[in-house]
Amino acid sequence: MHVLQIYNPSSLEYMNNIKTLWVLDIFYIVGWLAIIFAEGAWLLDLGRLSLGIGFGLTCYVGPVYLAEITPKNVRGLLMSISQSMTGYGASFTFLVGSFVTWRSLAIIGCIPSLLLLLALFFIPESPRWLDYIENQRLQQNSDDNVLNLFRRKYLHIVIIGVGLMVVQTSDGLCGFLFYMSEIFDSAGISSTLGFILVAVVQASATGQCLGCFLTGLSYFLQVYKFEGIYCDTPYDK
Repeated sequence: MHVLQIYNPSSLEYMNNIKTLWVLDIFYIVGWLAIIFAEGAWLLDLGRLSLGIGFGLTCYVGPVYLAEITPKNVRGLLMSISQSMTGYGASFTFLVGSFVTWRSLAIIGCIPSLLLLLALFFIPESPRWLDYIENQRLQQNSDDNVLNLFRRKYLHIVIIGVGLMVVQTSDGLCGFLFYMSEIFDSAGISSTLGFILVAVVQASATGQCLGCFLTGLSYFLQVYKFEGIYCDTPYDK
């Protein structure tokens, strides 16, 4: 999944964000359908692979497209909300999964993908892609390609980017999520109770981060506003 993210910037050179959203949504739908109709382990693995590819594309094109279509004054806020929704979505899945079967949970997970499929007919293209097309017309003889990433002047940037992705996936979180039920059962705790506790902790942590951000933002706006009033007062006189 994270190996795919390395090549996502290259893929967006040839496909706009809307086309990439179509591709990742197809991977999501195919993955969920494979899990829903699975009768054996191989189809479950195929569905998980398809979902992983879709998620790998989402990790890049989602924030990029959101940053490109939003104004600067609200870009940071919307990006923070987008990241928070990831945590809330995982918490919701753990909570609902404690009361429904895995097949029913897969059906619920397929609903957002189907809604995205309908929304893609109305989503506008990002200004970056339109500007990119215009620049391509002006630079037909450009020799830029993906091999430039391995030049000496870009090598440290590539190493840092790949290293961050490797560290992110080496924290053991994926293994914990995959074997969470067995871990709680081995510890003598009900897996249903464990899922609920994990959902509560995730929602609490995400909410705390969002709350701290909003609190800091409110103090910043208050100080900025008061300083503006203080600075304007002498000129008013």
